[in-house]
Amino acid sequence: MKNELSLSQLRGQFIASSVLLESLLQALPAETLRALYERHAANSQETTDALRQANCPEEELDAYNSFALNNQVVIGRSWRKTT
Repeated sequence: MKNELSLSQLRGQFIASSVLLESLLQALPAETLRALYERHAANSQETTDALRQANCPEEELDAYNSFALNNQVVIGRSWRKTT
């Protein structure tokens, strides 16, 4: 039961961080958002590669990838709204 509660809390924090990120991105110009989108993709791949090399457990790697993908989607959505 403790793991389920922790997972539920984590999901709530995940959603809250997405909302906060999207609200912060609204103030940025399109060119900045484009650059951020591109750099985030590169950083995420570098981090994933480093986690794999460090033999990070698959569960942690999956969690990081979900977080990174969600942020990439939020950044991309904000960028598209400005164009």
